[in-house]
Amino acid sequence: MRRTIFHALPREDGKFARVRDEGDKITLTVKHVTSNSVTGVKEGEVVVVDSYAQASLVLDMLNYKPTAYQETKLEKW
Repeated sequence: MRRTIFHALPREDGKFARVRDEGDKITLTVKHVTSNSVTGVKEGEVVVVDSYAQASLVLDMLNYKPTAYQETKLEKW
């Protein structure tokens, strides 16, 4: 699984977006953290039909820039 975190410029506290490739689907998620409580995160997510690169390009065009990239390799037993 790979994921890139994006922040808007100028940066807004508590708001970020993520593009994640789960192997069988690619998702684009926007989050707004308003507090540290269980209900303190508003989230919208869509499944991206085209590609990881296209989802990243859309965020770039909206002035969201990548701030972190992670890859996770999972083993199934």
